[in-house]
Amino acid sequence: MSQTSEALSERPAEAGPRFGALRNLAGKRGLRSYLTIVFFSGLTSAMSFLTTVVVARKLGPSEFGRFAVFYSIFQMTWTATNFGDSTYVRFANTHPGEETRYLRAAIVIELAAVGVLASLAYPLARLLSGTVFQDPDYHSVVLAGLVVGGSMNLLTLVAAIYQAKQRYLQYSLVATTFYGLILVLVGSTALAVTHLSVDMVVRFYVVVGLVLFVGSLGWLRRAVGRIRFERETIRSFLSFSRFLIGANVAYVLYQRMDVIFVARYTSRFEVGQYGVALRVAVLASLFTGSLAPFLLPQAARTKGSDVELARYLRRAAVLSASLLAIVFTLWLAVPVVTHVLFGDAYRRAVPLCRVLLLATACIAVYTPLSQLFLAEDRPKASLHLGLTKLVSTTVLLLLLAGRYGAIGCASAVACSEVVTAGYVVWSLRAKLRRAAPHLARARPA
Repeated sequence: MSQTSEALSERPAEAGPRFGALRNLAGKRGLRSYLTIVFFSGLTSAMSFLTTVVVARKLGPSEFGRFAVFYSIFQMTWTATNFGDSTYVRFANTHPGEETRYLRAAIVIELAAVGVLASLAYPLARLLSGTVFQDPDYHSVVLAGLVVGGSMNLLTLVAAIYQAKQRYLQYSLVATTFYGLILVLVGSTALAVTHLSVDMVVRFYVVVGLVLFVGSLGWLRRAVGRIRFERETIRSFLSFSRFLIGANVAYVLYQRMDVIFVARYTSRFEVGQYGVALRVAVLASLFTGSLAPFLLPQAARTKGSDVELARYLRRAAVLSASLLAIVFTLWLAVPVVTHVLFGDAYRRAVPLCRVLLLATACIAVYTPLSQLFLAEDRPKASLHLGLTKLVSTTVLLLLLAGRYGAIGCASAVACSEVVTAGYVVWSLRAKLRRAAPHLARARPA
């Protein structure tokens, strides 16, 4: 990693804007920080991916379809209950010295969200399994997904404390904990027994989630002292984050709505194929997923400065271009990766994965730009972004899922991301015009 930074810093000045932006990243330790996040995100995704490989091979496509539904509900719920993380990072960077006060507010709000979710989990699971999926066998996995997903929000809040301080090594280590424990449990059990059931795997997720919830709550209590309700701080926190809450809800509904439609309109076998396609596509998503936590503190500092904005845009452009190259490489390698890791039984996942990677490419382009919504006190724009994703995905899924099945769902996701990228660029057009005159002459800070 240090050799990479040194090589970049030795580029001559006449190498042009592209290498100037890279030197800026390296000179400010930004490249090293980003690579730290990418490395641990890669480690996390590798552990999650390896767990999926073990489960998929042990269960087969049809039973893996049940696991794919559980995993999608789990991810959706986790996202829905961690809306306070970005708001805390924002306030910690814009209100120095008041970090503890805002952290205490975040804890109270996220605990309240967990309480609401816990009270709704059972009837919601009955509704989804009986009405949406029309398959009672999905009830237990949907319920478990809601429980374990809701238990994860305090762990991500612990990670957000380090993110706000740009201590990315500690941030990454915390974020890695869950999937490391899951891999150990699933992997060791798969070696010890001849048969691995869906229910057994799901229990591992529930136990690890609840243990980490209790541990994170204890850590946060030590960090802030007594957890108490502070009306004005919570009101200020919610005033800013109310749009992020809406954006989270919209994103949660969007995030794995495709799996819901696949489960509704196709067989468990097709759900299993789609689940593998999603997991292979995650190999590229680990890089795009690292963009937001890395860029948010930097984006926050562009407020009121077109010069800083131009520098930020140059860094973001270099990162996005690099990620597009990675996505394209994986797109070419999908048939080999799927066959080697999952076996010939999942060959129908290949075209699905390639379509989903087109969506990942769009995310690599617009994610750095979307962080500027929070920098300019425009959380409402994040809500609109989430609604754009949700509405466009819903409409496209309704048009394509019933007629074209799994490939129609994947196409709906890809087209939705194209629409979302267009919305982000259009919303930021004024800022981009202001920054344009400074782009050519922006130099490393």
